[in-house]
Amino acid sequence: MFGKVIQLKKNASGGCRGGELPAEITRQFNSEVLDKGLRLAESSRISHINFGRESYFGLVSDSSGKGVNVHISLDPDTKVLSRAACGCFRSSTRSYCHHIVSFVRYILKPDPETGRLRTLDEDFHDSFWYEISSFGFKNFGDSLMGFRAQVNHGGEGLRIGFFDRNENEILAFMPGERMVEEFLHEFFDIIRRDIDSTLFRRMYGRKLKDPNVPSLRRRPWQYSDSEHDINRRGLKSVRQHVEDSIWHRIAKVGFLVCGRDGGTFHFRFMDHKHELGVEVLDNDESVVLKLVPPRHLIGAVIEMADKKGIIGKDIFIHPHPLGTGYRIDMTESSALRITPVVENPDVEVGPSHAYLDRTKLEQQLFGPYYYFPEWGFFRIAVNVGSLPAEYFSSQKRTLIPAEKISAFLQEYGKILKSEPGIFIEENLVNHQTLDNYERVAVHHREFSDDGVTLEINYDFGDFKVPFIDIFRARRAKKRFLVHEDKWIDTLAVEFAWMDGLDDKALGEDNSLKIGRTEYLRFLALHERVDKNFSSARVREWFSELEMLKPPGRIPSIRAMKGKLRPYQRNGFGWLWFLYENNFSGLLCDDMGLGKTHQVMALMTGILYRQAKSSGKLRFLVVCPTTVLSHWKDKVMEYCPHLDPYIYHGTDRSFKEAFEDHLLIITSYGIALRDVEMLAEFRFELIVLDEIQAIKNKSTKTYAAVRALESVCTIGLTGTPIENSVTDLKSLFDVILPGYLMADSLFDTHFRQRIEEYSDSGAKEKLSRMIQPFTLRRKKDQVLTELPPKIEDVRRCTLSEDQIRFYRDVVENQGRTLVQKLKDPGQNVPYMHVFAVLNYLKQICNHPSLLEGESKDYGKYSSGKWDLFVELLDESLGSGQKVVVFSQYVKMLELIESYLRDKGIEFATIKGHTRNRAEAVRRFNNDPKCMVFSASLRASGLGIDLTGGSVVIHYDRWWNSAREEQATDRVHRIGQCRGVHVFKLVSENTLEEKIDTIISRKRRLMDSIVRQDDKLLLKHFSRQELIELMTF
Repeated sequence: MFGKVIQLKKNASGGCRGGELPAEITRQFNSEVLDKGLRLAESSRISHINFGRESYFGLVSDSSGKGVNVHISLDPDTKVLSRAACGCFRSSTRSYCHHIVSFVRYILKPDPETGRLRTLDEDFHDSFWYEISSFGFKNFGDSLMGFRAQVNHGGEGLRIGFFDRNENEILAFMPGERMVEEFLHEFFDIIRRDIDSTLFRRMYGRKLKDPNVPSLRRRPWQYSDSEHDINRRGLKSVRQHVEDSIWHRIAKVGFLVCGRDGGTFHFRFMDHKHELGVEVLDNDESVVLKLVPPRHLIGAVIEMADKKGIIGKDIFIHPHPLGTGYRIDMTESSALRITPVVENPDVEVGPSHAYLDRTKLEQQLFGPYYYFPEWGFFRIAVNVGSLPAEYFSSQKRTLIPAEKISAFLQEYGKILKSEPGIFIEENLVNHQTLDNYERVAVHHREFSDDGVTLEINYDFGDFKVPFIDIFRARRAKKRFLVHEDKWIDTLAVEFAWMDGLDDKALGEDNSLKIGRTEYLRFLALHERVDKNFSSARVREWFSELEMLKPPGRIPSIRAMKGKLRPYQRNGFGWLWFLYENNFSGLLCDDMGLGKTHQVMALMTGILYRQAKSSGKLRFLVVCPTTVLSHWKDKVMEYCPHLDPYIYHGTDRSFKEAFEDHLLIITSYGIALRDVEMLAEFRFELIVLDEIQAIKNKSTKTYAAVRALESVCTIGLTGTPIENSVTDLKSLFDVILPGYLMADSLFDTHFRQRIEEYSDSGAKEKLSRMIQPFTLRRKKDQVLTELPPKIEDVRRCTLSEDQIRFYRDVVENQGRTLVQKLKDPGQNVPYMHVFAVLNYLKQICNHPSLLEGESKDYGKYSSGKWDLFVELLDESLGSGQKVVVFSQYVKMLELIESYLRDKGIEFATIKGHTRNRAEAVRRFNNDPKCMVFSASLRASGLGIDLTGGSVVIHYDRWWNSAREEQATDRVHRIGQCRGVHVFKLVSENTLEEKIDTIISRKRRLMDSIVRQDDKLLLKHFSRQELIELMTF
């Protein structure tokens, strides 16, 4: 349709003719063409216009109606023609015609204020129409999803309506009949899905095929080089998406309909609906566009029109903006409340109402404006500087929990005082939080069997607070008690003991009646106590309780065979103190110190003294299945008068156990199965052997044991803390429920402070709390006659076979897991990590472990195996019996295969071993049986292996407490020889790293209940796990 496109050059022969056109443009035409073009411009009609990126298409018609298509491109800076084409015959040569002159003059207009030439494209981009285009594309995109077009042919002509999913009309476009003829094809590809195609084509089909209609799609040479690259990949640039959108097309057509001044705009805001209507009229006062934006976009439209200065008198925008800020105060629950506020437009209100809560004005907020029916729209002025969005929101209140207030005010206090838009009380900014007292004054009124009566006042230096005030604030979840600028933190751990109090315990005049357990906890939590007593006798009673002395004399235990060692008699005295005071506790002596004997002494003492409970006297021992016979054997040997009965197996008889026997011995598994029957009986004493085995609160066994009732419950354990202080908390919740507070408080005040921050104060406080109810002695403290124990870590190197297997696992399986561990956004895949580490540990032991049921210890070489054989030969050669532990049954089978080949007699205990007692007896008593092989899990509890004097830990356990338990089967009372313990470690492997990590983490038990902390796999950090899987 167009002639050949030619590149135009400046014409030096031109002159300065051309009326409003500058010389830079007129030089591009000869005088004849220029004159003819300017005359044509006076009478021509320019129609079917399209433009973009300073390229213009149009139909230039003369007075006779004859028209030709013209295309020009202008330099955006100089406005000089850079490209032109015309459909007339003259443009078929390398020249340019008068049609181009006429079209250029139409496109270029001088700015009325500056006189600078402006193009049609520039005027469009500065118009409100372009703002509508940007608004629509930004908020609705270039698709019509959720909208539909509607075409009506009636009195108002063609109407294209767009509706949301709720059938609310968002936009209506009515371009008029003339523009329909020119630009129908601009919209047909979009609206044809929603119209009657047959009717529409009958009315407008001819217009769609009009040969005079220029192509309204951009020419490829309008695109940038980068856009060409994007298009070749089947994609569009962002700018292309915008220009192809329906919003951009409507805006361009509307701009052309209304002329370069943009038309007349009317804005109407309906109070009752909170709805904004925008109408645009052309020069004939005909409505071209109606826009009803969704409520959440009203503010954006008003702001857009306000910036363009076309809001007019239709909507009043107050010239003085409203200042905003924040009001900061305390709630009844002691949280810090930050409320966004805005100035009240009513200047006649008092100071207390000078600012309004912005959270209650949501229906009056429209973008950056507030609307008040009496005053109109107000712009929002931000009165405060940059404040952290985490706390300061313009739309909602922020509540800072009490425990974070001090840190918040410390960090932002100066800013809050200096910012003009912040309204905060003086005592908040300058406050001092008191989470501790100076002293506590306790008046001891009474001491009785059912508790003690106290009067308590907390002294904070220059003022005192009665206990009852703190108690009531804590009960009401009010974090702080405020005394001028001093804030008492009622949730401090020092006051946590109050949570277990019953309202009935509260007396008049600040008095409190609590149990003896609560009193001991009170003393543990309060270091600086000023005591006074109502009488000398009351003083004596309290003194005995605090010294852990049982009231009265300790009963005779002559009926018990054998003699208790001195430290065991002390242990029995402590157990009797617990029983006499209706307490419970944990006996945490080292393995081998006779915890069983001390408990049997307590049972004998209770039997000697009349039972405290009504009904039949009964004792219950709950223990792991593996030590049932051990318990019965010990009782029959030393205390046959207790008449033990093993309540276990399919033939167990509840009737026989409870009618004919004093002592019932059962397992944790049976306790779970028969909990309903066992829970109906109140035992005089319950003993929970190896109580750490049930520390997991989520198990049914834990719940079953907690359901059992007794006068006194004693837990026996050598490791009350295996992994975390929460282990200790779980055990105390069995023996003394609630004593160590609620889980959340314990976590905050103890676990986090001890394990994450190594807070020595928290460790000491926890140690004081549990001290009356735990007894822990070590062998090196009380058994000076016990022979020495020598521990020796022997290191070895991997063989070539091991290196090959080890490297293969690390590179093929470990590498992927290491990448996941390095990404903090991914969860730690513990199961996969453990599987890989398990492979590596087996390779360190012996490569044959990877080959199913193979027992061929000679098929592959192993550095550790060679070291083991050397130690075994050396030990047996010196006449010493050897106990070897491994966590892998297959490793034990490999060792046993070697022993058979060498003719060395041995005994063994594994998970499936039934007659454990016979295996132990043979090793201890048969001089021919020189080796005892045992799995760490199966033999760590309840057996004596004092016949051995050499212990070999073939592999390292994740928790070295298990290793020590196993070692103590040999190094215990009854051992008369020194014990040599060998721990085998492969150098430069995960075994060496495990040993280092475990050693680094030993920190809890020595400071709390005198025992090392050994953490398991899930307590390793990501970096430590990465270290384990590198080679």
